[in-house]
Amino acid sequence: FVVFIALPYLIRETLNPGYLKAVYANELAGRYLEVKEGHSGPFTFYIMQMIQGDFSPWIYLILPMAGIAFWKGDEKLRSLISYLLILLLGYILILSFSQTKIHWYAAPLYPIMAFIIALGLWKALAWIYQVLEPNRTVSASFVLLIVFTIFYEPYHAAILRSAQSNLKERPELNYRDLIRDGDALFPDQQTFIIPKFDYNSHTDFYTELANQDRERIQYRSIKTPFSKGDTIFFSEREVRDHINKNYVRQIISDTAGRSIAVIFAKMDLDQETFELIDRSALCQNTKHLYSLYTQQVAIVLSDNEWTKLILEKANLNKVTFKAQLGKDAIYILKLDNKISEEEEKCVEEFISFLDN
Repeated sequence: FVVFIALPYLIRETLNPGYLKAVYANELAGRYLEVKEGHSGPFTFYIMQMIQGDFSPWIYLILPMAGIAFWKGDEKLRSLISYLLILLLGYILILSFSQTKIHWYAAPLYPIMAFIIALGLWKALAWIYQVLEPNRTVSASFVLLIVFTIFYEPYHAAILRSAQSNLKERPELNYRDLIRDGDALFPDQQTFIIPKFDYNSHTDFYTELANQDRERIQYRSIKTPFSKGDTIFFSEREVRDHINKNYVRQIISDTAGRSIAVIFAKMDLDQETFELIDRSALCQNTKHLYSLYTQQVAIVLSDNEWTKLILEKANLNKVTFKAQLGKDAIYILKLDNKISEEEEKCVEEFISFLDN
C-alpha cells in the first residue's frame, strides 16, 4: 500500500528533481509549521467556521445524536460511533494546530459529522415510530414532519442563495467580464494591469487565457507602484481603496463592481521628486501644497456625481479629464481659503511640472 501511494511521487522526483523537497516545504511541514500566503487564523478557526454557518445548526446535533445512537444501538453501532467521534476529534485537532488555515481544509469533516447525525436520527426515528406504532397514521405523519423540519432550512437557504446570488459578494469572479470590458473600450491598447491583492485562482485562470495570443495582462502585486498612464482593472474593495488612497486616477468604466481606471499620478510623491521641484525654484512648501491638492482631488474622486460633472466640463472645455480635475481641485482650495493666490499659481506650476 505504501509503495502504491509513494510511487507517483518517486516517479515525479525522478523526472523533476527537487519535487519532493517542494512538496515537503509547501504541502507538508512548511504549510503546517508556517503561515503560507497569509492564510492564518486562531486555534478555533475551523470550529467557529462550522458554528457560524458552514455546518450550522447541524453541529449542535452531533453529540445528542451520538448519544442516541449509543443508547439505542447495538455493540457494532457503538463501536462505529466511537470510531467516528475519535476520527472527528483527531482531525479537528490536527487542523487546528496547523499554522496555515484555509476553510476547505475542513471538507473531510463534513461527511463524518453527517454520518454521526444520520445514525442518531435513524435510531431516534425508529424508536419514535415504534412507540407510536399502534396508530400508524400518526406515527408516519410525525416521522415525516421531523424529516421535513430537518431538511427544510438547508434546502431553503441553498435555494435563496442561488436565487439571490450577486457577483458583488464574489468580486474575484468579475475578471472575465472585466477583461472583456477592457478589450471593448481599448481595442488597440497593448497592456493592462490587474493588481494582485490576494490569491485568486479565477484571476490566474482568466489572465492565462487572455495572454494565450499575446502577453497583454500583467497580473502583479498591489504593492508594486503604478506609473502614469497605467490602465488598471479591479473589482475587490481592498484594491479600490488602495488606488483611491494612493493615486490620482480617472475611472473609465464602473459597471456592477467592475472598474477600469487610468492612473495619472501618485498621491504621495517621494522625497527626491520634492527636492527636484524645490531646485526648479517653482515655489516653496511644495509638500504641504501637494498634500492639500491631493486631498481635495481624493474628495472629488470619491463622489461619483462630482466626477461625472467634471467629465462633462472636460468635454465641454475640450480638455482632458485630468486637466479639468486639477482646475476644479485648485479652484475649491482657493474658494475655501486654503491657499492664497500666490500658492494657487504655485500649485498650477508644479502640477504642470510633474506632468512634463
